[in-house]
Amino acid sequence: MPENIISQWLNLSSVKFVNAVINNAATDIYLSRDKSQGFICPDCGRAFTRAWRWRRARVRDLPVFEFQPYLLFTKYRIKCPRCGVRIENIDFLGFNPHCTKRFEELVARLCKITSVKQVAELLGLDWKTVKDIDKRYLEKQFAVPDYKDLKLIAIDEVASRKGHNYFTVVLDLERTRVVWVGKGSI
Repeated sequence: MPENIISQWLNLSSVKFVNAVINNAATDIYLSRDKSQGFICPDCGRAFTRAWRWRRARVRDLPVFEFQPYLLFTKYRIKCPRCGVRIENIDFLGFNPHCTKRFEELVARLCKITSVKQVAELLGLDWKTVKDIDKRYLEKQFAVPDYKDLKLIAIDEVASRKGHNYFTVVLDLERTRVVWVGKGSI
């Protein structure tokens, strides 16, 4: 595969394409890091010119045709005087250290339209990995409720099972959406 096509397809600013090796359905894409941009602390965002240690990383990216691409590159550890020893922040990595952000976004979008089990089977992942990615995206999406323009509400208690176990649900009647859910009764 021509180098410039793969570089354009990857569209990753902090790395450049070196080589690609196709093994059956898996494709290993070797990348080299642009060290001129420095190494970024994941906690405070401070840039460093030197790294302490390194290790090879293999990260899953979006599928292309029948191929499952894996990005192989070097991850560095830094000694931040403020935060201590940390693994550098890499802009294209997601919450899961074995997936890119765009792969995690694909998993989250698929989970909106089908079950976790089916997404896991489709992408060849463990269902726990899919569940963790989906949970993370749901928490990010629904972390801060929007109480703006809230005028007409309804409050209801829903039994979670027989006995006296309830969830309290607050609804926005004008926009027909759930605003808040809490464990226990009012």
